Amino acid sequence: MGKMPLESDSHLLRKYAEHGEENAFSELVNRHTNLVYSAALRQVASADLAAEICQVVFITLAHDSKKLISRFDKEASLSGWLCRTARNVAINLRRTDYRRYSREKEAMQQLNSDSHPAPDWASLAPVLDDAMAELKEADYDALVMRFYENQDFHSVGRSLGVSDDTAQKRVARALDKLREVFSRRSIKATAATLSIILSANAVQAAPIGLAASLSTAALLAGSATPTAMALTSSKTLVMTTLQKSLIAASLTLAIGTGIFESRQAAIARNQSQLLSSQLGPLSQQVAQLMRDRIENSNKLEMLKNENELLKRDHADLLKLRAEASRLRGDSQELAQIKTSDAGGTAESAAKSWANRASLLRRRVEQNLDANIPELRLATDQDWLDAAKGELNSEQDIRRAMSLIRGEAENKAAQLFQKSLKAYMKDSHDQFPQTIADLQPYLDSKIDGPITQRWQVAPASAVPNVGVGSDWIITQKAPIDPEYDRHFVVGVNGFGSSSYDSTDIKQVRESITELRGAMNAYKAANPGSAEPDNPNALLPYITTAAEKSALENLIKNSKKSATN
Repeated sequence: MGKMPLESDSHLLRKYAEHGEENAFSELVNRHTNLVYSAALRQVASADLAAEICQVVFITLAHDSKKLISRFDKEASLSGWLCRTARNVAINLRRTDYRRYSREKEAMQQLNSDSHPAPDWASLAPVLDDAMAELKEADYDALVMRFYENQDFHSVGRSLGVSDDTAQKRVARALDKLREVFSRRSIKATAATLSIILSANAVQAAPIGLAASLSTAALLAGSATPTAMALTSSKTLVMTTLQKSLIAASLTLAIGTGIFESRQAAIARNQSQLLSSQLGPLSQQVAQLMRDRIENSNKLEMLKNENELLKRDHADLLKLRAEASRLRGDSQELAQIKTSDAGGTAESAAKSWANRASLLRRRVEQNLDANIPELRLATDQDWLDAAKGELNSEQDIRRAMSLIRGEAENKAAQLFQKSLKAYMKDSHDQFPQTIADLQPYLDSKIDGPITQRWQVAPASAVPNVGVGSDWIITQKAPIDPEYDRHFVVGVNGFGSSSYDSTDIKQVRESITELRGAMNAYKAANPGSAEPDNPNALLPYITTAAEKSALENLIKNSKKSATN
């Protein structure tokens, strides 16, 4: 016995969707975790986010399982769908992060655009004194004491003869007026920036020895000839001061520029550290949001399920009420029909018969399950024939519904048999594999809704009806197994049997389970049809379920031969 084949992804998903088998879903997760994780990791390049994406993908698979099973064939793989879903989740995550980053960047740009670029000392120094000269004397003095000499507001107020608060307000107003003067000279700066630059650069340290030279010159001026001494001393002093002032101005410019550049670099470092410190918490917030989203999705699904149960209960209640109302109406109509029958005349009997046919039509139209598409093939006479008997009870109505369905399905079987002959003539006596193969040969009356109720199946699926071929065309399922007929179409004709046979059901289930063994038999015996003897499948059995199905098929075949 060979190795047992793995169940397909589609089969496992169907087990979970239709029967709630959690082991089947766990097998899907174990089978494809590496695939989904790798697909996610290529998108986000983060192990934690890739794991979160994996969780979202499999939650989506479980949530949409009932909708997805209709999209996949019986042996289909879910690998492609899982990879596409992982990519879509990752794209949504990246799009969310990009929007958040864009908002932060926009806010930072707005912040930067609102702040004025700070001028350097080199641009202020040449025009500072001219700008200060445009101020009133009290404003001029207040700025000099506050920013040139770095005096506090108490000292400034005492010198101006005002309180501390008044001194502070005067300094603020004077600084704002100075800012307006600079603005007219095309130098843009805030009051805060001006205060920093003035405090750092307005007063420079005098050269060493200058104060002593000034004192000496003053003393000499007091003892020598006033004119000559003053002239000589003044020339010496002016030349020395001019030279040193030039040197001091150069040093001041270099120092001021360095201070400004250092401050800008410090601001940039602070912003970088701030963004770095915010990045970690933001990543944690993203992960937490993903977990919250999954948790909320689970809660939402639970609420949806509860809501569906409530809706279903409410719908069932409404359906029961409608059924009760319909039954009351039918009872009244049946009473009228009986009253008409009591008249005893041929005219009243015909009218009663027509009323019963009309009643049967309405009952079928109201019952969605009973209203099969083949009923379009039924004639008015078929409806009258189905309503010949009494319709006094629910059993009578079920029997009449089955009769009209049988007439309609019998007509469909005739049309299928006619198209089957034409197909096999053109295909060298090869039986079609599916109903779709017959499409070019079907009568226009056999439309899509009708063909969806019929299928190609092995002849052993209905062993008690022989139509001269190993394969047959038959309905997929009955509407009312207790009354309906099982129609079979083959090469040599068509026939029918009842559905209410346990043996037939077992045979059908066995054949479905043995589909893999039958395919293996055909692969090993090219050109041969399905084996007449079920024992021929024995070498191709690979599972315990197939072995049990083969035993049931052999047992039912023997029983059918005995009968």
